[in-house]
Amino acid sequence: MTAGLWLLLLLAAAGAFWYRGLEALERARNTARGACRRAGVQFLDESVVRERLWVQRDHRGRMVLARRYRFEFASRGDHRYRGTVTVHGRRVAGLDMEPWADEPPAAPPKGEAQ
Repeated sequence: MTAGLWLLLLLAAAGAFWYRGLEALERARNTARGACRRAGVQFLDESVVRERLWVQRDHRGRMVLARRYRFEFASRGDHRYRGTVTVHGRRVAGLDMEPWADEPPAAPPKGEAQ
């Protein structure tokens, strides 16, 4: 094979990797947003961050790229909780959210009228 063909194959593979990463990111974001809505908590920053990327077998035994995304949410008040979404290939394989407590609303600072 010529060098030009190798370069073209390399660029195609890089493009596919990038595109699949965007698909997984969007799937993780939508999963986290939906989980927060169902739980009645606030999905903070409207974003997820890729935490890890590795190769793993999926539920059918095929080798796939697995990606774990981290997000934050809050029930009420100032405390942030963490959650993760794991995507295997194109499938959401897991969702975990830290246990949270319904916090009382923050008290107004002293000296302010209520």
